[in-house]
Amino acid sequence: MDINIGQHCQYVSCQRLDFLPFKCDYCKKYFCQYHREPSNHNCNDYLDYLDNYVIKGTESKSKYQKTCSLETCNKTGISNINECLRCGKDYCLEHRFPELHGCGDIERKPINPKKKKKRFDRCEFM
Repeated sequence: MDINIGQHCQYVSCQRLDFLPFKCDYCKKYFCQYHREPSNHNCNDYLDYLDNYVIKGTESKSKYQKTCSLETCNKTGISNINECLRCGKDYCLEHRFPELHGCGDIERKPINPKKKKKRFDRCEFM
């Protein structure tokens, strides 16, 4: 019975068997805890990333990062941007209420049932 558990560190001089290896986001190789950082395993793909995107200032925003839809606000974030249940646009915490970003004053649209988040009662789990 042959059991393959863990991965060997792919750093040339290490080859340590690690049961919880780390995968490099840049070169997609597996490393032990000592060589998991791109700078610790001399990751060429990380250096290319730095040269092409970060240093030149052309790094694009994360696909998960959202921007406030209000024209006068340019706040961005992942967790501090909320979707309005009335208009469906994304707003920062400061402009999240319909009255503050304008969709509540212009016309009172009913809350879109598809956008409404389901809340559970305690009795549903019992």
